[in-house]
Amino acid sequence: MVWGWSAPNITHALPVPAIFPNLRVLEVNRPVTDAAWLAGLSALPCLEKLRLLEQSGLLKTANAALQLPMLSRLTFLELEMLPRALVQLQLAGLPVLAKLRLDGSLGKAALLTSGPAAQLQRLVCRVGQLSADFSALQGLQSAYFDVSTQLDQAASIAAATAPTCLELVCVGEHTDSRLGMDLLRNLPPSIRCLAGSWPQDVAPLLGALTGLAGLSMHYWGPHPMPLPPVGAPFWARLRAFSWAVEEDNGPNLNLPQVWQVARWVMWHLGTAPLCFVFFPGPLTCGLV
Repeated sequence: MVWGWSAPNITHALPVPAIFPNLRVLEVNRPVTDAAWLAGLSALPCLEKLRLLEQSGLLKTANAALQLPMLSRLTFLELEMLPRALVQLQLAGLPVLAKLRLDGSLGKAALLTSGPAAQLQRLVCRVGQLSADFSALQGLQSAYFDVSTQLDQAASIAAATAPTCLELVCVGEHTDSRLGMDLLRNLPPSIRCLAGSWPQDVAPLLGALTGLAGLSMHYWGPHPMPLPPVGAPFWARLRAFSWAVEEDNGPNLNLPQVWQVARWVMWHLGTAPLCFVFFPGPLTCGLV
């Protein structure tokens, strides 16, 4: 069921969620501030997918932290928050939650664990602050972070054993990258693929990721791409590399042998990238 942004407040129109006991999917595009209504979601034993959104892209909460009840079959959860909103998720009450998405650049979220929580496999986090013990997330395979997200326990990701893919996104050329660098310094050896965008000062950390086999990056600005030098051992280990550049700022690249290299070129037409090219073997390439 999808509750649209133009519909009445769902807490008034549907004060008792249990009226639909067999509901498997629920998307709410209106503010939800009633803690009692959220607690009533526990009466939906079949609920597998929950999205709490708003037309403006923000979830309004009361002053207290937003919390969810026990949802024993929920596998996907997406939450969007207003500035200063706080979400606390007890993963023990979400025993099969495999995919979690948290949005709201000034919101705060906490993943609470009392022991190993192996159910979470995919995490997308674009909030201002996240508190999580990554060493307890033993099933986490891939994660997406905004480079400006403050991670209270960034070093704990070093003890994670399952993650193989990480996407670290810098939303602007002048974004403070220190928080993202803390994460890169503590990546576990299981990381095989890294994607995203970052300023020049992150480049030295890439060469230290000895297990990295695939790299995909977005780039802007007139400075050299934040990559290790051509002669670095980093390139001998890499098996796939792709990059996206703006047409006006694309640098020339002299790359050593890489098994598979891809290039995206973005024109300023308000559309998706228009070109995706594979180049086998050694590559010397520039924009034309």
